[in-house]
Amino acid sequence: MTPRIVGYRVVETRKSGRYEYPTRHRLQKWAEAVVTTLRRTSRSSTFTVEPVYAADPEAEMAAAVEALAPQVMRKRYGVYSVPSTSEPGVTHTVAMDREDALHCSCAAGLSGHVCRHVRAVERRRELETATRTERGEWVSASRAPTRAPQAGDSSSFEVHGGRLRARLV
Repeated sequence: MTPRIVGYRVVETRKSGRYEYPTRHRLQKWAEAVVTTLRRTSRSSTFTVEPVYAADPEAEMAAAVEALAPQVMRKRYGVYSVPSTSEPGVTHTVAMDREDALHCSCAAGLSGHVCRHVRAVERRRELETATRTERGEWVSASRAPTRAPQAGDSSSFEVHGGRLRARLV
């Protein structure tokens, strides 16, 4: 898949290094007009126009989720506190309903979208489950490994607090 061009930037190459102008032009001809003007004023630098490519939204979301997952704080069972990525100092609450669906208090979550905070909580729960399974601790039966029992496996199931729990030994 070819990346989509979202604009053009002007780059100046000097003896001392490379400088990218902070403004981004939507049309290539605008960026070229800026370069033409700059070339008239400076003889010691080389100016070029480079395309700016759109970032992959799924890759950005995955990176944000991986960065947020360690910051998720569990308040109590089914309720988590996740820091905002757009507003410093603000935390959002992610809560689980009776059907084990997660809902967030951020603007995207309130409008019915699955936000990065919900995905971060899901990722955090996956990491915790994997860690507990590796250590042989009690894990929820719904989050237990899905492999079929093998001959010689000793699994036990027990009800704890009204929920079925599995222990893999």
